[in-house]
Amino acid sequence: MGRDGRALGRRRGPGAGRGPPGRLRARGGGRPVTGRGARRLRVGSRAAAFGDPPAGDPRRCCRPGGTAGLRPPRAAGDRRAAPRPGAAPRRRHRAGDARGRPAPARPGGRAHRRGPGGLGHGRLGPGARHPGAAVPRHDAAVTSLRPAELPAQFVEAVVQHVPDPEPVGRGPAPDRPPHRPDGATWLAELPGLVAVALERWELVRDPDEPLRWGFTALVLPVLRSGGSPAMLKVGWPHPEADHEHLALRSWNGRGAVRLLAAEPADTAYLLERLDPNRDLETGSVRTTTEALGRLLARLDLPAPPWARPLSEQLQRLQGDLAAAAGDPAAARFPRRMLQHAASLVVDLLAEDDVDTRLVHTDLHQMNVLWRPDPGEWVAIDPKVVAGDPHWVVAPSLWNRWADSLAAPDLGAHLLGRLEVLCEAAGLDRDRARAATILRMVQNALWAVRDTRTESEDEITRAVAIVKAMQRG
Repeated sequence: MGRDGRALGRRRGPGAGRGPPGRLRARGGGRPVTGRGARRLRVGSRAAAFGDPPAGDPRRCCRPGGTAGLRPPRAAGDRRAAPRPGAAPRRRHRAGDARGRPAPARPGGRAHRRGPGGLGHGRLGPGARHPGAAVPRHDAAVTSLRPAELPAQFVEAVVQHVPDPEPVGRGPAPDRPPHRPDGATWLAELPGLVAVALERWELVRDPDEPLRWGFTALVLPVLRSGGSPAMLKVGWPHPEADHEHLALRSWNGRGAVRLLAAEPADTAYLLERLDPNRDLETGSVRTTTEALGRLLARLDLPAPPWARPLSEQLQRLQGDLAAAAGDPAAARFPRRMLQHAASLVVDLLAEDDVDTRLVHTDLHQMNVLWRPDPGEWVAIDPKVVAGDPHWVVAPSLWNRWADSLAAPDLGAHLLGRLEVLCEAAGLDRDRARAATILRMVQNALWAVRDTRTESEDEITRAVAIVKAMQRG
């Protein structure tokens, strides 16, 4: 019997690994087996669980407004011609107006915000789905950033989410200064940091492309000295960003955006230019989940010595769970779920391989972009630990939440996503369920201390995902 009173399943060959996640099981050691005991969703039932349109329906792979958002990317080197002398600057689609006001974000495009210290998650430095204004075209190359160009929503997000205190017992990473300014201070420093980076790497801003931003990072399209496109990312020096450049160097472009240059002291990175308008937020849920799983497998590497171990997070979670027993605020989260998580975290800490792999803990649909050449999906915005690859599954479930709510059966939809991702990535289904329960309980414990109004939605989402994983 498990600590939560349930019978523990044992792996008994091809059909094993389907019992309740009362105790973590050893990893299956390869891709899931397709034997008769392994439950497989039939094509029809899986489509129903996902809520995908039927085959032949034009909505199947299109955005609500049609196919414009899925247009193929421009060929490399295809640059727009400069306007005729005296012509008015061209407006960019969804790039905001000439005064720098950003265009509205696409409905449902915001990623789940939870993270250590309340930091957000999303594209190009959490949430850089939001384009700012296009760079005004001048005769001279643009080599600076004016404070007036910073989108008001970006400024508001930075002020709201910064500062983030250094976690107890965790010092700065190698090459990281202890200085972590508050939001207002960092925003005042940002134009200078951009100017230094542009000069350091001999860059000019690309006048044809809008800047992009997230809760803690600004990303500027730039051109290198030879005219090749790139992206300059300058972020607030939060703890999750300390190892970003080291992770990108470890992957060296294999399954992740290619790092061209880095200045860790400024949290400034020069990255390859990907297609910022093509991610896994649209299209068939099954197809995009499979793509995410295959990418997870490509990113798998042995954990390097600089990566912080997942076991440290789990030990803190263990303490948080113990403290939650006497915290009235935690009463908003079902007590039996906290007890189940307390049992699971003990089991995971007892595993020998909990800290053995390099893990992108924020791999989800918005953090995957299209690389036009050779034509493949790659991960961006890595937040890494030395951990267990099953820890990566949860973000793919809490994102694209509108698709989950639209499904006929929310629990079946979430379990279907998990099964497809595990099959594509070669992960054990039950181990992924258990790790997902722990991450969602961790998110809920952060949310119960949060005074923002949306924290209630995050608790509701966490409870729904945990319930789905428990019924699996």
